[in-house]
Amino acid sequence: AGNGGATDGSRRELAQLREEMAALQRDQALLEMLRQQERQCQMEAERLRQAWDKEQEDVDRLERVSLSALLANLSGRKEERLEKEEAEALAARLQYQTAQRQLDEVQSELRACEDRIQASRDCPARYEACLRTRQAALKAGDPVLGEQIGGLESHIASLTARRRELREALEAGMRVLERLDRAIDKLNSAGGWSTWDLLGGGLVSDMMKYSRLDEAQEQIEMLRGDLRRYQAELADVERMEQFDVRPGGMMQAVDIFFDNIFTDWMVRDQIQHSQNEMYGLQSRVRGIQDRLARELTDVERGLAAAQGDLDRLVEEA
Repeated sequence: AGNGGATDGSRRELAQLREEMAALQRDQALLEMLRQQERQCQMEAERLRQAWDKEQEDVDRLERVSLSALLANLSGRKEERLEKEEAEALAARLQYQTAQRQLDEVQSELRACEDRIQASRDCPARYEACLRTRQAALKAGDPVLGEQIGGLESHIASLTARRRELREALEAGMRVLERLDRAIDKLNSAGGWSTWDLLGGGLVSDMMKYSRLDEAQEQIEMLRGDLRRYQAELADVERMEQFDVRPGGMMQAVDIFFDNIFTDWMVRDQIQHSQNEMYGLQSRVRGIQDRLARELTDVERGLAAAQGDLDRLVEEA
C-alpha cells in the first residue's frame, strides 16, 4: 500500500511537470516569434519616424521666410500648400505613434515571456528526475505492466497538451473574428454615410462618416494585437500563419486628416479597399478555424480512447 501511494504521488507530480514542460516549450517558441516581431516593429517605427521628420521638414520649410515661401505666397497658394503639408505631417505622426505603441506592447510581452522561462529553467531537470523515480517504482512492482502504463500515460499527456493548444488557438481566433465583425460593421456604416455624402448629404453625413471611420480605426488598431496573439497560438499547434500587423500594412488605417487632400470619391474608394481587406482576412481566419476545429474533434476522440484503454488496463491488472 505504501508503494502504491508513492506511485500515485509520482504520477501526479509527473503530470504536473509535463504541464510545466509543455508551457516552457510554448514560451520558448513564443520568445523567438516575439523577438522577430520586435525587430520588425523597430524597423517599421524607425521608417515611420523618418517619414514624419520629412513631412515636418516640408511644413517648416513653408513656414520659414525663404525664396520658395515668398514665391508660394506671391502665387497665392502658400496657405493651400501649408494646409496640405500640415495634414500629411499629422498623418505621418499618427502612424509613427501607432507603430511605437505596437513596439511597446511587443516588448512588454517579450519581457513577461522571458520571466516565465527564467522561472521554469529547472523544469527539465525536475521532470527527468521524477520520470526516473517513477520508472524505477513501476519496474520494481511489475515491469511489463509498468511499461504499458507508462506508454499510455505518455500518449494521453501528449494528446492532452495538443487539445489545450488547439483550444487556445481557437479561442484566439474567435477574438480575431469578433474584432473583425466590429471593424467591418463600422466600415460598412462609414461606407453608407460616404455614399450619402456623395449624393449631397451635407455636414451631418460628413460628420457621421468620419465618426464611423474613427471607430473603425480604433477597432483595426486593436485587431493588430489580436492577430499577433493568434499568430503565436497557431505557432503552438505548428500552423505557421503570417499576418501583416504593421501600421499601414494589410490593414491600412483610414485617416480622416486626408480629407484636406483627397476628394470624397477617394475617401469612398479607401473605405471600399479597407472593407475588401477585412472581408478577405475574415474568410482566411474562418478557414483556419474550421481546420483547427476538425483536428480538435479528432484529438478529443483519440484522448477518450486512450483514457479508456488506460482505465481498463488498471482495472483488470
